[in-house]
Amino acid sequence: MSRVRIALSAALLAAVQTAWASIGGHVPIETLAQHANIVVLASVASLLPNQPAGPSIQLNVERWIKGQTGMSNIIASVPVIAQAPPDVSTGVFEVVQRGIWFATSSASGTAYQLLPMVSGNIVPNQDHFLPVSTSLPAPDPTSTINQQLLSYLVGWYQGLPQPDSDDDGKLLASFDPGRVGLLVSPQDLLTAAAPLTGSVVLSQHVIGLAISIGLGSDYALSSVAQELGSISLNPKFPAITGSITYRSPYDAPGIAILASLASLHSAIAGLDNSIAVALSPVSSRTVVPIMATLLDSSDPTVQRRAASYFARYSIFADQQGNFPSTGPVGPFSTALTLQYTPRADSGLATADYVSFWKGWWTSNQAALGFSSQ
Repeated sequence: MSRVRIALSAALLAAVQTAWASIGGHVPIETLAQHANIVVLASVASLLPNQPAGPSIQLNVERWIKGQTGMSNIIASVPVIAQAPPDVSTGVFEVVQRGIWFATSSASGTAYQLLPMVSGNIVPNQDHFLPVSTSLPAPDPTSTINQQLLSYLVGWYQGLPQPDSDDDGKLLASFDPGRVGLLVSPQDLLTAAAPLTGSVVLSQHVIGLAISIGLGSDYALSSVAQELGSISLNPKFPAITGSITYRSPYDAPGIAILASLASLHSAIAGLDNSIAVALSPVSSRTVVPIMATLLDSSDPTVQRRAASYFARYSIFADQQGNFPSTGPVGPFSTALTLQYTPRADSGLATADYVSFWKGWWTSNQAALGFSSQ
């Protein structure tokens, strides 16, 4: 059953997208590797519910990815679940289950405890290791630990017949630059996501594009514009709008692609809003015509965001239509523009704001240095 966890990142909360919001309880695989003393590819050999250290399992080790080498098997205690019978933690494991396991070790290096792949409530078995199929090729052993683990993670995801939102969250947590940016380079993340981005399976392709957009790929963002008709029909498309929302910063090419998306006046749920939210903090004259376009959005929330941007712009813009870093300039600010600054108690409808700011833009764009075309 899917378990949607609460996202911890403020950026992800702002995105309000199910796929990204589900990553909060999942621990990035790079973080697990950082805190683990050992990382192994291993299979469950036996269940040991009555060990002194608590319920434990014996693992047959195939590969040591991090830590001590040479041991063919280890015994690791399983974190006990609160209010659960003592044998529950091990009772759900199956002998021969194969995957990547993370564990801490004692000072002597002989006693191990598994590190779960989630924070908070642990589902036995499901949250203790990353399953690895015997058909999955091993990554290059000369690559870094994180590169190998990301390869296993992507391979696991691609092997799922129908990944749910919790599976998406497990994957996306390890590709969120806000959480793993100090542990792995954006280029390594983009390389690891390439099998997804290039996949012929539409749902995998969509998730790969979402990851790549979040990592700053203008190529992926451009692909969204080109493939919008097909990818927007996939249930995982909200992952893309979530990525558009919280990606930061946007450079000139990225802003130009968002402008082309805004010009479509698409009725796809969340698309215009993701553009408006992404560009609202950007104090740049290149954003102003895009906000003018978004005044014609079919989404009233987007229209109010665009109106709010114009209200701020009228206060801060200088005579050349730029946003100075020194604070408000205001040659275009008037009592009327302040009156039409969106607020809850104004008594004005969204249509009133749209009508005013469209007229204001038409009247002032030449004076602000913009083409009237």
